[in-house]
Amino acid sequence: MPAASPPNPEILRLLGYVFGVGFAFGILLIALGISAKILQAACRIVGELAPETGRAMITSLIESIAGGLIGFSGAVGIAVVHAGGLTDGTTTVALVRGLQVTTGIFVPAAIYVPMLNLSFKRGLAVSVVRVLITAAILVTLVLGFAVATGRIKV
Repeated sequence: MPAASPPNPEILRLLGYVFGVGFAFGILLIALGISAKILQAACRIVGELAPETGRAMITSLIESIAGGLIGFSGAVGIAVVHAGGLTDGTTTVALVRGLQVTTGIFVPAAIYVPMLNLSFKRGLAVSVVRVLITAAILVTLVLGFAVATGRIKV
């Protein structure tokens, strides 16, 4: 009986990359699905027609990409202005907080106008409700983990 040959490390590395990409894609789809359900719930709470799941997933993906690009470019601009000595620390922090509000609420509201056929006012309401739902979910998860690990006694 012939001896087994050792595994080829290049094939194992390629298999690892394929597995990693597939795993990352699966996590992305799960995250987009959760985001879509939050967007649908926010639309229903505001009184608008909720988009189907696929459209909500694509809308969430587009708002994430747009918010990330705007947030990154804004943060780089603020860092350049601060590094140039044109602002002090307090002003820089205020600018960063304003940028977070802009990218977290106003950018999705502007994207909801063409994607969900809403007015900007209704899109802003959906965006605020979406942020509140997400915050409530995060607080619930953090408190649940704190209780489960014994950090908070109930």
